[in-house]
Amino acid sequence: MLHVRGMCGESEQGSGAVALTDAELAAEAREGSQAALEQLMVRHERLVYRVCYSYSRNRDDALDLTQEVFVKAFTRIDSFRGSGPFRAWLMRTTHNECLNWTRRRRRDRDAEEFTPELLPPRPPEQEKRVEREQTRAVLEDAMAGLNPRQRFAVSLRYFGQRHLREIAEIMECSEGHVKSLLFRGLRKMRTELAPHGS
Repeated sequence: MLHVRGMCGESEQGSGAVALTDAELAAEAREGSQAALEQLMVRHERLVYRVCYSYSRNRDDALDLTQEVFVKAFTRIDSFRGSGPFRAWLMRTTHNECLNWTRRRRRDRDAEEFTPELLPPRPPEQEKRVEREQTRAVLEDAMAGLNPRQRFAVSLRYFGQRHLREIAEIMECSEGHVKSLLFRGLRKMRTELAPHGS
């Protein structure tokens, strides 16, 4: 059973026994080992959560999305054959699930019929929360304006706190290309945020 909501204080490595590599754990998982799946999740859930949070900007949504990522990854574990790092494969799965979540959210938001004139006035204590939500929406819109590879690179670098070398490995490209994606992505975000005084 996934335990994403209990992430607090867990170490990224197991305690006691000799740690297997990701590839070894994935091989065991393909053979049906639930313990191997759980160890892979414990090892990588913080990174997956940080990337999911960079898309959702909301803790509960990020936790739900993290769980969805691991469910999808573990149901498709047979597609990981060890030709590259497991982390890179998992990050691509994470990115794809986050993009799908973003598209679903946008469709849902577009489908809502919002008529503010019919709503009662907000109490003063709600104003700050509304401002935070508006700020988050502006950031989401700025991130949504990036192409998928730019968004993936920005998410890994600034929310996943990955080094350029790691991002290049995950994205299967050169460090120079990662730098270019980050530069163009951040420049585009700055342009999007400028009218909002950010």
